[in-house]
Amino acid sequence: MRIEYPTEVRGVEPGIVAKWASRPQVRAYERSDALGRHWYFRAGLDELMATAAAAGEVHAMAGEGGWYGVRDLATALHLAEHGWHEPVASIVSQSTSLLAKQTRSLIPVLNYCDEPGEPDVSSYLEGEDECFLITSEGMNDTPVVGRAVKIILEPCVSAGTSSEALMRRGAMVAAVAHPLEQSGVQTAIEFRSLVANHAMDCHLEVVLKEFGQPFDIRGLAFWLVHNAASRVFTFAGAFAGTGYTYAEKRTVGWANRNPPFEANVAGFTRHTTFEHGGALEIWATAALKMAGIEIGE
Repeated sequence: MRIEYPTEVRGVEPGIVAKWASRPQVRAYERSDALGRHWYFRAGLDELMATAAAAGEVHAMAGEGGWYGVRDLATALHLAEHGWHEPVASIVSQSTSLLAKQTRSLIPVLNYCDEPGEPDVSSYLEGEDECFLITSEGMNDTPVVGRAVKIILEPCVSAGTSSEALMRRGAMVAAVAHPLEQSGVQTAIEFRSLVANHAMDCHLEVVLKEFGQPFDIRGLAFWLVHNAASRVFTFAGAFAGTGYTYAEKRTVGWANRNPPFEANVAGFTRHTTFEHGGALEIWATAALKMAGIEIGE
């Protein structure tokens, strides 16, 4: 589906920026390791939102709303707080077309039913448990319950990557996690990136979903799909612990290095127009293979 940016939102809470700026922010500290000297933090969404509120408006956000996805910080905070419904139907539709095949006795085989057919998205959003797939055990007959997969997304994209590609990228990640959760496989989802400010890089790790936490498809739709998630909130992470703000004309952007990924995670590395020929499917297949997941139509 095609989504127009900047996203228009009604009913944004007056004073939402001040409200979030008053909350506990990201605690970053300086460290040196294989990446060299850099800032580092690991935080939850509330801390990242508070940090973004304190950092202030991104440069030229109002003039480049399409690139940032929103016209102002208040809109970004509203979407982060309440979720984003527009891509939900696309995510659910994609999840019904994916087949997770067991490769290392980790992921159960998911066989999709002919009945009841396509899921009713409106019912799903209202909390009804629409059952549109059947789980069958893998060849080793290990139980589904207790299995877990960590999905890590590097939110970095090149400036030339289209908003449509960004939407498809995030929807693909959510569409993979959705049927795994429905089959009894617990998932954890994180951002991991290196963001560059005027002084030095900031290695950020942001927890989008913990193991065992309910799968909030509307909330994840914002964090995985919307431009503002990567270009407003993660950019703000570059100022964590530095004492600087956007208002001080400090530059920020993606670092030239990739963050490390541990083995046996589904690590979705940065996707640019110059890698994998721009093909999202090749990019996603390589990431999922790391966690023992094969995806096919």
